[in-house]
Amino acid sequence: MIELKGTLTERTEEAVRLVCTEVTQEEVNSFCALYDKAGVKLLPSAIEFFRQYGGAYRDSYIMLNDPVYNKEISIGCFSLVRKYYSYAFDTAKTEKDMLMRLDEAMDEYDNVKEFAKQEICPVGEIGYYYPALVYIGEDGRLYCVYDWTEEIGIFDTPAQILADYLK
Repeated sequence: MIELKGTLTERTEEAVRLVCTEVTQEEVNSFCALYDKAGVKLLPSAIEFFRQYGGAYRDSYIMLNDPVYNKEISIGCFSLVRKYYSYAFDTAKTEKDMLMRLDEAMDEYDNVKEFAKQEICPVGEIGYYYPALVYIGEDGRLYCVYDWTEEIGIFDTPAQILADYLK
C-alpha cells in the first residue's frame, strides 16, 4: 500500500498515474472494435484516452483510508481489457453486456453534445457509488453526467473528476 502526500488533486493525480498500466495494441483494437460493433462514432481523442487510462483497474484499484471516506474509487473504460472488461465497480462478463452499457451511455449523447458544442463520445465511468458517465470531446475535455444532478461537469483529467467527488 502506498500513502500519498500533497493536496487532494496531487494525491488523486498520483493515484491515477500509479494504477494506469500500459495498454497493448490488441487492447486498443478491442476498444475500437467494440465501438464499431455498437455503431458509436469513436473519436481520436477517445482512443488516446483509452491508451492513457484504459489499463487502470486491470490489476489495481484505489482505496481511500480515511475513515470518513473509506470507499473504493475507480476508472472504467468501455472495452475488453485482458480477460475481463474494465468497468466501474463490476465486471461485465460478455461483449453483449458491454454493448448494452455502451448503448445506454448514448441516452445522454445529444444533451452532452449540445452542451459541449463539439463532437463527443462516451468513454466510461469514473467515481464511486454513483459514478459519473464520462464523455470525451474532440478537444480531449471530459464531460461528466451524474445521476443526482442535471449539471454536466467539465474536467481535463480523470484525477480532477475523482478530486471533485472527494470534496
